[in-house]
Amino acid sequence: MKENLNQSKSQMLTLKQFAEKNPWPNECTLRNLYYKRKTNGLEKAFIKVGRRIIVDEEVFFVILKGKK
Repeated sequence: MKENLNQSKSQMLTLKQFAEKNPWPNECTLRNLYYKRKTNGLEKAFIKVGRRIIVDEEVFFVILKGKK
């Protein structure tokens, strides 16, 4: 079962980690996208854990590309 979790392509990153890893969007833009997630269709890409906002990297880019 643990092996299946490691094989997942999806990576969960904080906004800061996501911004450091990817050239776009920066952390400020990510926060804006998070706050407007209900109107921009990115609800499935963000997860709130306590006070932290986590981004599912794969879902984020799939939604942006219009495949979901």
